[in-house]
Amino acid sequence: MKNTTAHHHPLKQHAIIKNNGLRAERAAQQLVKEHKHQIIKLNYQCRFGEIDIITQHNHTMVFIEVRQRSKQQWGGAIHSITRSKQSKIIRCANYFMGKNPHLAYLNARFDVICFEDTFDVTLATWIEHAFMEGE
Repeated sequence: MKNTTAHHHPLKQHAIIKNNGLRAERAAQQLVKEHKHQIIKLNYQCRFGEIDIITQHNHTMVFIEVRQRSKQQWGGAIHSITRSKQSKIIRCANYFMGKNPHLAYLNARFDVICFEDTFDVTLATWIEHAFMEGE
């Protein structure tokens, strides 16, 4: 009899996780547009890290981290943003603002958009001011 035990290939698992991350980012982009944010940059990368979405909303630059988790293990999506990750996002945002001095008059904030077990924007959790520089 043939053994039908499922084995997860590490590369396939990585591809699934990456695909879910991209789906979450696309859903988050839709959400920020619905909330009248102007998207300035997607997947901004610099030597300090990456910011998923940078928007302008009124007089504020909003640096958004998108998180998706298919299981609530270890506290879910919001708890996956460690202090180290926050620090990288903040350094990256400061670098972005330094490269764009014409935006210096704007306030800045750090938001997180979380998707738990779904990519439905109506079920997303958007946390404004999720963390701050100097915390």
